[in-house]
Amino acid sequence: MDKETDSSGKQPVPTSMTLDTTDKETQPSGSQPVPASMTLNSIDKETRPSGAQPVSTPMRLDSMDKETRPSGLRPASTFETLGSVDKETRPSGIRPAPALVTPGSMDKETHPSGIQPAPTLRAFDLIDTDTRNSGTQLGPALLPVHSDAQTERARKKMMRKITWKRRLNHFTWAWYTLAMSTGGLALLIDGQHYKFPFEEHVGLAIFALYFIIMLILCSAMALRFITHGGFGNSIKHAREGLFFPTFFLAVAVGISGAQRYLAPHHRGLFQGTIMILFWLYVATTFALAIGQYSFLFEYHNYGLQTMMPTWILPIFPIMLSGTIAANIAPTQSSSRAISMIIAGFTAQILGFAVSMLMYSHMLGRLMQSGLPDREHRPGLFMNVGPPSFTALAFIGLSNSIPMQFDYAYGGTYDISSIRTAGVVMAVAVWALAFFWLCIAAVAVCRSRPKFFRLGWWAMVFPNTGFVLASIAIAKSIENAICLWITTGLSAVILVVYYHVAINCYKAVRRGDIMYPGRDEDVDH
Repeated sequence: MDKETDSSGKQPVPTSMTLDTTDKETQPSGSQPVPASMTLNSIDKETRPSGAQPVSTPMRLDSMDKETRPSGLRPASTFETLGSVDKETRPSGIRPAPALVTPGSMDKETHPSGIQPAPTLRAFDLIDTDTRNSGTQLGPALLPVHSDAQTERARKKMMRKITWKRRLNHFTWAWYTLAMSTGGLALLIDGQHYKFPFEEHVGLAIFALYFIIMLILCSAMALRFITHGGFGNSIKHAREGLFFPTFFLAVAVGISGAQRYLAPHHRGLFQGTIMILFWLYVATTFALAIGQYSFLFEYHNYGLQTMMPTWILPIFPIMLSGTIAANIAPTQSSSRAISMIIAGFTAQILGFAVSMLMYSHMLGRLMQSGLPDREHRPGLFMNVGPPSFTALAFIGLSNSIPMQFDYAYGGTYDISSIRTAGVVMAVAVWALAFFWLCIAAVAVCRSRPKFFRLGWWAMVFPNTGFVLASIAIAKSIENAICLWITTGLSAVILVVYYHVAINCYKAVRRGDIMYPGRDEDVDH
């Protein structure tokens, strides 16, 4: 612009700014908005500002002669940033930027109207629609910040705008993975071959913690639906609905834990109660598997490239009926025990067969689309669960058959052969679990997740089943080396549980979870 237009009080436009990014007040009279890539040489003489010379490349200050250069601006050797302009030549009202000035790094008063903030440091998906500035669009763009301190202040400011009542609306079914993992840890401590001092007290304390967590989770979930409603929508949601079975998995862990820690001290009535709970669990989870898969088949369309292990979750609860039966049957009468064993074996085979069908889709998805993104890779450990708990059930159910059914006692079964077959089948499916464990571990190590998701708990519960199955196999073959290895693996599970629990707590404080747009209830 020439001196006449500059002296009117309008602020000079940054050197990299084109005419279409200027507002009507600062645009030269008679000029028309042009695309961002258009330079002055593409504007005809009538609309080109007087004195401006056409250029073949983006115009710089040093490419203008003194007559056409805006007064007071000195030439720069490269694209000049506002931070490198001294106070005398810097346009009034514009503050220096640490690097090339983007519209996102200007405040509302100085950046031109209609310009959307440019990508810098923080993702827009961490900001919900209420707190996002008007006019910005959701996408992979990043929120501009200038320092870690400013980022923290901005985060805390956004957190204050979202009340806990509103955050409670994003308390999803996936939270029951916390209860599953805690109860599984209690079962793992009870299943150790090499005992340690106060083992029973430590296991009982963790099992009590499981009950406390279940009470908190159930209360929070009930409060969510009482306050905000939407129970039906939550179980029908394309993503959150797949985590609905985790509630029943947590119940299964509670039944097994009660048998391990409470049954030895309470006989009689407790045995009858636990038997009733078992049959109710079998009937409910079978209906859940049929109903949820039928609903998914009819109302949702999932592409192969989106396949995740969560597709297995609806069949997982009925599959754990075999593991529950293996724990309960030895304490029941012979007639009750044999019916439980048959039902548990049938349910276990059903769940494992459906899981095998899902594995074919999982392998196809990995071959076609590659590994999941970084934050969801811990979910691959879910694939470890079905074969691990199946191996555990094979050995547990075969060892639970009452001896009075053996040939030697006038029965109809060769229990010794059944137990041998149980160990052989357990080793076979254990190998599949070990395969998926290695695939998931390599995937996570190659690209470690940074932002916590509740799917991280998949690194605990399925792997707990793997270690328990390994202990059962090692006991069956009486291999001391394998037993010591399982002891070491148990210690690793304990460390992983602590790591995930700490990150879960931090994520709630930071608002990475239980926050609008960041949980399993988000719509894509």
